[in-house]
Amino acid sequence: DGTLYASGHPAPGTDLPQPVGLITSQDTGRTWQVASLGGRSDFHALTVGPDGVIGFDGTLRHTSDNTNWTTRDIPSPPRVLAAAPTSGKVLATTSAGLLMSQDQGATWSSLDPPQTAVLVAWADEETIVTSSAEGRLATSSDAGQTWTLHPESIGQAEALWAGRTSDGQLEIIASVEGRVISTTDAGTTTQTLVQ
Repeated sequence: DGTLYASGHPAPGTDLPQPVGLITSQDTGRTWQVASLGGRSDFHALTVGPDGVIGFDGTLRHTSDNTNWTTRDIPSPPRVLAAAPTSGKVLATTSAGLLMSQDQGATWSSLDPPQTAVLVAWADEETIVTSSAEGRLATSSDAGQTWTLHPESIGQAEALWAGRTSDGQLEIIASVEGRVISTTDAGTTTQTLVQ
């Protein structure tokens, strides 16, 4: 619905608590409001899906109303959490490998991409993109059952997004070495969007 979600620490001079907890913005990030856990939680991993918000602040937590939180168990702390757009399946990159939950983080199963996933994103309900420490992209078009490891390294990505172009192509956008790049051929060629 256009709501942005974030967590972390406030900029100097703002009236947000330290840490901010779960914050939301209804105006594309110009202003932020504390939804919950202000002064108590700094979510290092956070994702939003159709069933609510899942975040990790040392404990995995889920909320369906942005206010009341339920704690969950996860085999290993997540670096990144990513929720599928409509089913709400959640992926987590961890030191124990790539994990998937189909019940808002209550239970987890392992997926087996061809290289250890550092970052992960859903492009649609079936398409998953991962990037490895070596900068290689892997894609799955069947929700993680089978994988394709792509030959070109895009470099070590700090952030990863995936989606579909207007003509249905898989587009991958990544932040790599201070640049934002885009690729529609899984890294064979890239276009710099922001230098």
